[in-house]
Parts: sequence; structure tokens; C-alpha cells
Amino acid sequence: MVNPSQLTSKGRYVIDKTKDRRAAPLLQSKYEDRDKEFLPAYSPKQLTNKENHTLEVLEELNKNITKYNELPENERSQIGFTIVEGLLAQPDTELHMNVMGQGREPIVVALNRGRGDYPLPNHIATFERRPEICQYNSYISNYLAKPGQIEKFDASNSSSITYEDLVGNSHTNIGPVFGEIASPTSAPTVTDGSSEL
Repeated sequence: MVNPSQLTSKGRYVIDKTKDRRAAPLLQSKYEDRDKEFLPAYSPKQLTNKENHTLEVLEELNKNITKYNELPENERSQIGFTIVEGLLAQPDTELHMNVMGQGREPIVVALNRGRGDYPLPNHIATFERRPEICQYNSYISNYLAKPGQIEKFDASNSSSITYEDLVGNSHTNIGPVFGEIASPTSAPTVTDGSSEL
């Protein structure tokens, strides 16, 4: 992680608002892709924060939600971890390294369209792509995307978006966008960061 004094004011804001993604101890994935520099890691706290998406997946799989809700928090976060690891383990899961989330946040998207024997069409997991602050790709969320979201994602494949990293360097990302684009032609601002949470 960079020295906090190197962060821009926006960088400090984002680090503060997204710190659960990188909260120790991090669970490392078995499904790294070092050639692509994809090193997924999960914070149990973030898995718990996003467990509403885990519930959606469990409902789609016809699992017992009442029994899940009765489990201790650490067991529920382990189930979330297992679900995302299962997505990454599937050979038909696509790994998109140069995605912009909401048109402002560099992310990695793992997407399985329900091909082969995978039971969840359009299952997505998102991971942070901020090498300036973390060598790992910290887990953000997983959920079942709607067909319209996938269509927009595919149609945006060559989008060019300029953004500023958390230490103030300007970058141009050419690749797909997942989510609505708030301001595609300008660098994100501090207020943009509040809607990603």
C-alpha cells in the first residue's frame, strides 16, 4: 500500500469508504492468474457486507435461506467465499481485466454466462483493480446480472474512459463498463466515489 501522504483527497476518501475490501486478514483465492496479474483476495468483513448478494445466489440455487440466516457470521462469510471461488473455478468463466465500474472505478469482472454445467446464468464477481494501493485484487461483490446489464456490458467493450488513480496519476481505460456511466468523459470526483458504496 502507498504511503497515505501520497494519496489525493479523493484517494483518502475512497480508501476510507472502501477499507472493508482490504480489511485483514485477507483470504487468498486458489484461482490466481499471474499472467494476467489477477490475484483475488477476500476480506471476511466485505463478504459479510455483501451477503445480500449471496442470499440472492442461494435463493436461485433453491437453498434453505432460513438455515443460512441462523449460521454464525464467520460461516456465512465462508459460504460467500465458496460461491465466488466456485465461479472462478469454472472453465467457462470469463475474466475481464480492464473494466470500469460505473464508468469511474477500475475493476476486474469474472462473468459466467451460464455456459457448460454452471447453474447461474450471468453470475458476476467484481474485484478491485488498484495496483497503486494493493498488490491484490480485493473482492467487491458478486451478484446475478440482468440480461440488459450484460447486453450493455458487451456493447461497451471499446469504451475509452479517463480516470485519476488514488495518487493523482491520469489513466485512460479502454474496455467494457459495468453499470451506469455517471460521467464517461471526465475523471471521477470525490462525489462520484460516494455512489459506489
